[in-house]
Amino acid sequence: MNTKDKFIQFSFDHILSYRKIIMNYLIYLYLFLIFIVFIFFDSSMYVKMLLYLCVNCIISLCSFKFINYRNKYWIFFIILSLVFFFVYIFKSIILYTLGFDTLYLLSTIKTVLSMDDYIVGLKVVTVSHLTMSCFCIFVSNLFLVLPYKKLIKNYVTDITLNRLLNLVFLWIIFSSFLMYYAGVGLMGSEGKSLPFKLSGVLFYSRTIILPLFFLYVIEKAIVLGRKFLFKKVMLLYLLLALSEIIVRASKAPLLHLTLLISLLFIILIVNGEKIKLKLNRRNILLLIFSSVVFFPIIEIYRDMAVFGFSTNFLIDSINQAYNQSIFLLASEKFFHRLIGFTQLAGIISLDLHNQSLEFIASFGNIAKYYTKHILDIYTLGHLSSPSLLGTTVLLAGSKFYPVVLIFYFIYMFFIFVLTYKFKYFKYPVMSILGYELFNTIMSGTIVLSLFRIFLLFTFAFCFELFFKFLNTETRTSQ
Repeated sequence: MNTKDKFIQFSFDHILSYRKIIMNYLIYLYLFLIFIVFIFFDSSMYVKMLLYLCVNCIISLCSFKFINYRNKYWIFFIILSLVFFFVYIFKSIILYTLGFDTLYLLSTIKTVLSMDDYIVGLKVVTVSHLTMSCFCIFVSNLFLVLPYKKLIKNYVTDITLNRLLNLVFLWIIFSSFLMYYAGVGLMGSEGKSLPFKLSGVLFYSRTIILPLFFLYVIEKAIVLGRKFLFKKVMLLYLLLALSEIIVRASKAPLLHLTLLISLLFIILIVNGEKIKLKLNRRNILLLIFSSVVFFPIIEIYRDMAVFGFSTNFLIDSINQAYNQSIFLLASEKFFHRLIGFTQLAGIISLDLHNQSLEFIASFGNIAKYYTKHILDIYTLGHLSSPSLLGTTVLLAGSKFYPVVLIFYFIYMFFIFVLTYKFKYFKYPVMSILGYELFNTIMSGTIVLSLFRIFLLFTFAFCFELFFKFLNTETRTSQ
């Protein structure tokens, strides 16, 4: 039986200190990029690049300064701004230092960038950055929500959660064996269907339902200081991530886990929750490092799983991958797989004619259109992502892409607003939406993201109804 809900007046003052920290780090990062320009760029580029970085630095600082911090949706605007900086502005400078003739560009986009294409890409990034900042400043001041009373949430008891976690452990083991032997969800291969839509149940239970539940348990553990519960759920989450690598040959699970937990932690702090357990930064960095280190191994393992190569091939390839030059090449490929500016510049270099929306829709989604029609890649199970800015250019051309961008921001903002309708799963849903924001800005797969968000809200709503009838612990204070 649920206890009576309690509310406290929420203060926004602590956000000021976080805003100051973010702005300071942004200044340091822009100074670092200016340093990179002087070290690696040709002297003839100095003026253009310094102008590019200075203009974007001013936009960033003005954005953070004038986004109203007394807005309960502040975290949405901050995630949006920071992700954009890293996948477009930061990456545009690093891309130049790697060179325009990298193997990734040649093998995937099938093009070599020219300096003119690069400059056009920088202009698109700057205009998009300005558009995004104006949107964030305007909306944050338009939808000012004061005063804001925050719910003191009562969590499901540890006994109940431990029982659910034991069932989750059994489901991870069972679904892993079933998916592995049936070949369900294997990356780079044709999708296999099981009777009674079991393929979808297996896939989405592991990619949406379990992460959503794990984030709820992690939230309780770090807010109430339950160390044993935290260790147990983290072990299960890590088991799920490792099983995803083995079963589906996916390269993202460890990075996905790290980003979701980090986002949850940040969202809790920004929303004024007192944290009794702190995340170990060393472990977070270790997980990120592991994602990069295992990237070439998982790629080789995927080829073996899809094309049926022998175990000896895997061993020989791993030994070869850790030859320094090849490993560095794999790390470079990992950098490019973060998409963003790489794909945007490639699309600009192709000098494409805009197609009608009806023609693009005939492929199913923008990723299929980009892969099959533009890149002419028909490899089974393969999809390339055009990046968010690349998607807007493909849909609206070089003149009207900011309009598409604004529609995307409006859509994501109102989806984010809906998370406040949840009582138990507000922060977990918000964390997954933050990841979707990161993933879509980076990759541009808007239609696929919309479908995942629809499933996320459906499952979260079902969880809300289920948890309403479970026993909860009373929180007397923050």
